[in-house]
Amino acid sequence: MKPQGLSERRALQIIGMSASSLRYQPAPDRNGELREQIVHWRSAIVATAPG
Repeated sequence: MKPQGLSERRALQIIGMSASSLRYQPAPDRNGELREQIVHWRSAIVATAPG
């Protein structure tokens, strides 16, 4: 006789996690270029700041 494990539904219920959270796929980052520009501008400002 083969031992049986928990079903996915039961295991998620035990740890208090939803099935939708388990299957969540993050959307692609649409702000990568903007983020790079902000980091660049910040670096330029810090480099020219007095003190």
